[in-house]
Amino acid sequence: MRKIGTLEKREQCECFIAYLRSKKIDGEFRESGDKEFEIWVYDEDLITLAVHALTKYQTYPESVEFSRGELKAFFAPPPPSINKKRKISNYTANDFRVTWWLMGTCLAITILAQVSFLKTLIYQYLFFSVTILEGQIWRLVTPALIHTDPIHFIFNMFWIYDLGSDVEREDGSRFFLLFFAIVAMFCNIAQFFVSGPAFNGMSGVVYGLVGYVWMMSRYAPATRYGLSDAMMLFMVCWILVGLIFPGMNMANTQHIMGILLGLLLGSVKSGHMKSSWRQFRRK
Repeated sequence: MRKIGTLEKREQCECFIAYLRSKKIDGEFRESGDKEFEIWVYDEDLITLAVHALTKYQTYPESVEFSRGELKAFFAPPPPSINKKRKISNYTANDFRVTWWLMGTCLAITILAQVSFLKTLIYQYLFFSVTILEGQIWRLVTPALIHTDPIHFIFNMFWIYDLGSDVEREDGSRFFLLFFAIVAMFCNIAQFFVSGPAFNGMSGVVYGLVGYVWMMSRYAPATRYGLSDAMMLFMVCWILVGLIFPGMNMANTQHIMGILLGLLLGSVKSGHMKSSWRQFRRK
């Protein structure tokens, strides 16, 4: 990893880093103390190419080549950082125990719910209810573990496996468990006040993961997170579909609350909120 130069404006840095990513060169920019931004590149073998590109960008910043690179990077996930030498294949099932626990619990509840009297018990003891005020605080979270529709279940478990394992791998099992509990709780509370207790599913947590991973992939490139802007745009559009067509019975409040919480937590964790606040105070 090496510093290759500086740029004066954040917008220039974002454009140039996007161009590097379109060329499969992984890098990041950091705010320095003298109101400049340092450009860093991870792969030592690509330093020469990156320096040449930076020199060209500083000379011809309005070149179509760089705007095309920015567009290309929009539709591609950030390249994985070489700082993380450990490959995913080297991880064991124990490294993803929270991910497997969540998926296993959701699967078990979904299967048990096919039996009529067990379904009644699930509705009676796991759904969101005002009995939370009487001490049944587990109901703040447990609706996220219930899925009554197979398609809903498969869709959510796919994202939990894909993004949840990323969070657990990068930030640890305790962090992921806490992340799940916080996002599920706030999403369930918000949905309850909007539509009442008749809701279930992990969708709010899924959208929280989407927002979190997207922020981390943009502002913490030293991690192995990766979620393209195009995928983020698709998920936002899916929220809009649920708002435009209410007959689809989507938990829109959960989705919106989830993605906002994910963006917030990702902004804090990546340090983006802190750097933005510093820049705001300097102005």
